[in-house]
Amino acid sequence: LGFDTLSAYGTFDFIPGDMLEVGLGLGVTGMSFDGKVTSTDVGTPGSVSFDEDFALPVLAVTGAVNVGPFEFSALLAGMLERLRTLP
Repeated sequence: LGFDTLSAYGTFDFIPGDMLEVGLGLGVTGMSFDGKVTSTDVGTPGSVSFDEDFALPVLAVTGAVNVGPFEFSALLAGMLERLRTLP
C-alpha cells in the first residue's frame, strides 16, 4: 500500500505589517493511493490492484509575528464542508 501527497498554496497578505502579518489564499493538495490486495482463500484465488490519483482544492490561512530578530509563522490549510442541508 502506498500513499503520497503533494501540496501547493498561494496566499495574499490582507494585513501586511512589520510586526504582524495575516494572509488568505487558495491551494491544492494532490493525493495518490496505490496497492494490491491478494486473496488467501483457496476457493477464490486472485488479486486486485489499484492506483488512484486525485486533487483537492483547499483554503489556506497564514499568520506571522515578528519579535526582534525572530519571526514565528504558521500555515493552516484545509477543506471547507458545507454543513447546511438544502430544503
